[in-house]
Amino acid sequence: MLPITHGEPATRRAILTYSIVLTAVTLLVGPIAGLGAIYTVSAALLGGAFVFQAARLVRTAATAAAIRLFRFSILYLFVLFLVMLLEAMWRLR
Repeated sequence: MLPITHGEPATRRAILTYSIVLTAVTLLVGPIAGLGAIYTVSAALLGGAFVFQAARLVRTAATAAAIRLFRFSILYLFVLFLVMLLEAMWRLR
């Protein structure tokens, strides 16, 4: 609904804002959940790439950039949860 009511530029800015907030939250999860350095580094690198792609979307406003960001978001979540799982399994050993 946001693109219809506020336009595409506002939507792209909101995507960038949400990406920054998402990265901050994923970095906070590490200490709260007792995850270690592997998760923290992974979350920082993945989050940085996510914010970078969202910033590129704001600058270029191309459909291809939006599709790339969407595809990366799926990979981002998969890798982040995989690292959480592996780190939790490592701690159980």
